Amino acid sequence: MEKVSFVVPIFNERDNIDPLCQAISAAMEPTPYPFEIILVNDGSSDDTWAEIER
Repeated sequence: MEKVSFVVPIFNERDNIDPLCQAISAAMEPTPYPFEIILVNDGSSDDTWAEIER
């Protein structure tokens, strides 16, 4: 089965990463499709990278 990939550029979005990932997961859970979320840090100056690593 094919995998659905979400590629999301992130710039100074530290506080929005967790809600975004939760929303994508909740939307994909009822589907039969495996998925991945790829977050691309675009040179953020806040703690975005630390949040992505968490």
